[in-house]
Amino acid sequence: MNPMFFGSTREPLFGVYHAPTTRPVREAGVVLCQPVGHEYVRTHRFVLHLAGALAARGYHVMRFDYSGTGDSWGGDDDASLARWVRDTRAAADELRETAGVSRLHLVGIRLGGAIALRAAQGRADVEAVVLWDPVLRGAAYVAELAAVGEAFLASEYPAPRRGERFDPAVHGVVGHVLGSVALAELEELDLTTAAAGRQLALVLTHERGGIASLRRHLEDVRHPTRIERVHARPEWESATQAAAALLPQQFTPVTDAVAACLQ
Repeated sequence: MNPMFFGSTREPLFGVYHAPTTRPVREAGVVLCQPVGHEYVRTHRFVLHLAGALAARGYHVMRFDYSGTGDSWGGDDDASLARWVRDTRAAADELRETAGVSRLHLVGIRLGGAIALRAAQGRADVEAVVLWDPVLRGAAYVAELAAVGEAFLASEYPAPRRGERFDPAVHGVVGHVLGSVALAELEELDLTTAAAGRQLALVLTHERGGIASLRRHLEDVRHPTRIERVHARPEWESATQAAAALLPQQFTPVTDAVAACLQ
């Protein structure tokens, strides 16, 4: 692993490059687009394992933190979908320069799926986008976060004052606050009618809300889409599991499905 800071000196992004650990070395790179908030924490060990597993299959891999998250610059008010898309493109450029590859794949997890799909637009070097349980409708996702956050707090701490509305921007979700800009952008997010424009693969633990609409749209525009259904239970919507890490050993089927989609 090669940890690094990249991007501008005023707004540095933290990333880790995983060089291929087996031969033959593939002439392709993979950028991992992580979730945000408590899902970033839940998937941290899995993402580390996934990066190593893909490197062991001969890929050049980059995982990184968006602005306002992890070890990258910025705070809650600096975080936004538009900025995270720019960060992803910067990570793709950094991987190309570091590894000397000209072909890329983007792998997005949850909200990282929407970010990956947007970051791929207009880039001829991105051959495929793989999405694991992607967030498709931002308004529904914000409502889901609010429900998870409220239920988690109710189980751990005294209930808020009667009549007080739970607000993810104020109360946070399992210790993580989404800034007002990011929340406003999420309210407008809808990928169920998005144009993929390149090879697209969905790795699904179950048919989540919006997936059927996305599939119908892709069929209508005759866009070839690979769908891999896996037996795994991340329980994204569960308040009781909101602070539980996804252990790599439990999600080997997801790792295998992502790798298969890159072939």
